[in-house]
Amino acid sequence: LTASDDGTARLWDARSGDELRRFEGHGGWVRSGVFSPDGTWVLTASDDGTARLWDAGSGDELRRFEGHGRVVTSGVFSPDGTRILTASYDGTARLWDARSGDELRRFEGHGDWVRSAMFSPNGTAVVIADSGGNLVLWAPDQPTALARLRVYPDALLAFDAGRQVIAGTGQLWKYVNAVETDATGEPRLVAPTQEALHGLTCNWPVYTQAE
Repeated sequence: LTASDDGTARLWDARSGDELRRFEGHGGWVRSGVFSPDGTWVLTASDDGTARLWDAGSGDELRRFEGHGRVVTSGVFSPDGTRILTASYDGTARLWDARSGDELRRFEGHGDWVRSAMFSPNGTAVVIADSGGNLVLWAPDQPTALARLRVYPDALLAFDAGRQVIAGTGQLWKYVNAVETDATGEPRLVAPTQEALHGLTCNWPVYTQAE
């Protein structure tokens, strides 16, 4: 699945390279495209200020997530596929009901563009990175942020298999311990364990260690 500045996302056969399906309708650059956990839906995020949900089999548009005031930089599914998290240049990340399209929660307070937002692997927490280098941890049912850390400007996010957050840009990455629950049952962030990792590449939203 690819996203392009031609305003489309496209599905390809990984073995043959043949184009299988085209997801068209956005009015601007498509910034990201991801499958739902069960593979039945495709979610795209665009410069036109919307995220859109598509039927992966037919290519039909099923739903629009509207409300962001600027470019939507990314969209991801919760691990169970019931919720959608979007990030935007309007300085917010927003949580949506995947089936109804209703906005469930708005994460505000970022003074800069929100570049990246992800769910924790068990879906109980949300991690948001902005262009100013701030990494913020939220619980969807809590009114205020649980923790803040400084990482790198314009950082992207990924989780490794050990449930640590990786935040970085280019070839410079930082591990941040992402403990999903502490003794009180609340998610938390702790200090970085490594300042820089060279040779680490991010294949959104999963990373691989270079040989």
